[in-house]
Amino acid sequence: DETVRSRALGAAAPTSLSSVRGDAAAVILSAAAVVAALFLAGRWLQARAQLAHLQPGQRRKRPATVVMTAISIAGVSVGVWALTVVLSVMSGFEADLKKKILGTNAHALLLKYSSDFSEWKSVMPKVVSVPGVAGASPFILNEVILSQGQTPTGAELKGIDPETAGSVNELPRQVIAGELSWISDPTQIPVRETAKPRDKARLLGDDQYLQDTFERKEAHPDELAKGIPPETLQKMPGICVGKEMSHALRAWVGDVIQVITPLGDMGPTGPIPRSKSFRVACILYSGMYEYDSKFAYIGIPEAQKFFRMGESITGLELKFKDVDAARAEGRRVVAALGGFPYRAKDWAELNRNLFSALKLEKLAMAIILTFIVLVACFNILSTLIMLVLEKTKEISILKSMGARDSSVMKIFVLEGLVIGAIGTAMGLLLGLASCSFIERFGLQLDPDVYYISNLPVNVDSGQFVMVAFIAVALSYLATLYPATKASRLSPVDGLRED
Repeated sequence: DETVRSRALGAAAPTSLSSVRGDAAAVILSAAAVVAALFLAGRWLQARAQLAHLQPGQRRKRPATVVMTAISIAGVSVGVWALTVVLSVMSGFEADLKKKILGTNAHALLLKYSSDFSEWKSVMPKVVSVPGVAGASPFILNEVILSQGQTPTGAELKGIDPETAGSVNELPRQVIAGELSWISDPTQIPVRETAKPRDKARLLGDDQYLQDTFERKEAHPDELAKGIPPETLQKMPGICVGKEMSHALRAWVGDVIQVITPLGDMGPTGPIPRSKSFRVACILYSGMYEYDSKFAYIGIPEAQKFFRMGESITGLELKFKDVDAARAEGRRVVAALGGFPYRAKDWAELNRNLFSALKLEKLAMAIILTFIVLVACFNILSTLIMLVLEKTKEISILKSMGARDSSVMKIFVLEGLVIGAIGTAMGLLLGLASCSFIERFGLQLDPDVYYISNLPVNVDSGQFVMVAFIAVALSYLATLYPATKASRLSPVDGLRED
């Protein structure tokens, strides 16, 4: 047995050794073939370049392939440059939009399937204790109408807690006039002189319903002369509005605005709207038009009283340590509370349509600009076809010397890849330089039109790699037809003229 085993091992060793040697030889031969093909491709490109730089007295007729090669490289460069710059700018808009959304809103909302969320004070400590949660704050949200004088506008009225709101969003840092804390302490709001009433209307109490003018009793002459007394103003609760909403209402800090909700009592003819007077406590600027023109903020107690919700709220706003893991963190919070009837909605789900539209626009722009690279690759194809016709004699000589079809094919594939690689590298460098210039010096935009002061840029290395891969891949595909055509040339056909 030992003898048989030793013989078997002895026989197997030379076999495996010969196999390794054979594989090594194959690798070396393949590498040599690639090097040879690359050498010939480089020599032909160099020869064409030299022809283009001959002295006028020595100049031969410039081959058309020289011009076509330059056009191909320039076309690939322009396409790659445009694609990288546009994708970087679109990514910058996406990052800026995400920053503004998360600056005004929380990372996730904790809601209940039922409308009664009155146990929120006992739930908040449990939520904050969950690993990964950075903050929590209660909120109430309902649709209302805001008006001052004859200027009504629709709005989303949000009840917040000024003390904890800063732990989940950037509202305290978005104040451009007044103070966010004044919605909890309206006595700090500056008193501004009010206009005289235009009709003989007695000042209605905060809790009274809207009445038609002919149903109102005549006001006292002193009330008509002085407008709203200061002591009455100081009793009015505070409200914060966005910059665009303040322009629409023509209201500033200290002005009085009416908040109207359709959630009133039922009357003989249907629901009776309910209104209440608020004083502007602060003006907010989030940098996003939709938020600055639609949202208004009051304190949680005033919202509960105005909407008659008792001790209940709409839900809790949550902020996580990792914003990209908001969905998983939200599920963890719900699991910590025992699941049903609680549910969590992360920022991506709340703004799904917006970000989906942005990604679709980004994809459409990428596809359109890829056609520039595609056209340049057709130039590569034309250049290589003309080169095959120009080098028919040389190809025939190589094949008569024993060059295989695959070796001839590699020459033209590598030449096309060299053209594509040079164009891609130049385009990437131009794109990176353009993005760096925009990021450093900026391109000024009109904030009144675009709601952004500078053109945003976000250089993503992954996108640059993707663009380079697409450009090189298209260049490779453009080489297949002329390379195959060259490999199928017969030595007899190429040498027939000689």
